[in-house]
Amino acid sequence: MVVVIIGLLAVVAVPALGRYLRRARTSEALQSVERISAGARAYYEATHSDVNARPLARQFPATVAVTPTGACCDGPADRCTSTTIDWSTNTWRALKFDMTQGHSYQYQFTSAGVDGAATFTIDAVGNLDCDAVTATYRSTGSVDANSLRPIATRPFVVGGPANEIE
Repeated sequence: MVVVIIGLLAVVAVPALGRYLRRARTSEALQSVERISAGARAYYEATHSDVNARPLARQFPATVAVTPTGACCDGPADRCTSTTIDWSTNTWRALKFDMTQGHSYQYQFTSAGVDGAATFTIDAVGNLDCDAVTATYRSTGSVDANSLRPIATRPFVVGGPANEIE
């Protein structure tokens, strides 16, 4: 009887634990994409100058490749490992973003245009169960035509099966 009860508890608890862990890792992506988006909008609104102190056109920080570059599933506990060097590019510094502790997603920032035509895209790509199937959370930003202030979408799911997205 005790064995049956323990078996039933395991049948319920193991899937629940997996869902809990995926939700916790998903919250990392959502919060990080929001932080990057806030950094991009703040950068756009700040005044920037060239080396001769001439004002530059308003724009979002430059495009930066997927960071960190290595597969997260190759790291300890199937998590990304990165150092301050990975996040030391001008773009990540301008966005005031880094991830120096273990994390589950790789991040990419893409931008184009200046002034009212400026846009950006943020992607957080993760493979939560290391099965080669990834999920992507994205936020896009642009400049509002009326107020000329930067605006952005809340993070949304671009792709991935249900077991990657919670």
